[in-house]
Amino acid sequence: MARHLMVHILAERERALADGTTTVHADWDTYADGLVDALTGLWLAPVTPTA
Repeated sequence: MARHLMVHILAERERALADGTTTVHADWDTYADGLVDALTGLWLAPVTPTA
């Protein structure tokens, strides 16, 4: 899931820049911070206990 998140979020930003549309974050540093936050949340989320 982390690999897909990294690939697709970066591709989405590149597509928006190429199309001249707005992006979620104004610059790469802010975009990278959001990506790191999302990945950290994914990796540190509690695991659902099995029955």
